[in-house]
Amino acid sequence: MHESPRRRAEAVAAKAPAFLEAEQHRHMAQVICLDNRGYKAPLQKASLKRGKSYVALRDRRAERYGLLRVIDESGDSYLYPQEMFRIRIRATEQPLD
Repeated sequence: MHESPRRRAEAVAAKAPAFLEAEQHRHMAQVICLDNRGYKAPLQKASLKRGKSYVALRDRRAERYGLLRVIDESGDSYLYPQEMFRIRIRATEQPLD
């Protein structure tokens, strides 16, 4: 049975709550949302707009599970499956306040 990207992200986050605690991230990338199924407002707290550019924060632990930490329409960072995005500009090293 094929698991939806949203269910997979939720399952990984549930097993590893440390992912949900954003830390000071130094590396950022710009990504384009290719698929927002299951993450459209107002149904979800976290929301994305297809075709829109977002900032992705480097989270090595999440990346091992095929996830990206993206600052979405809510202004907070959440984990999303990597296949939902295309990298537009590679990570840069910039401190976040």
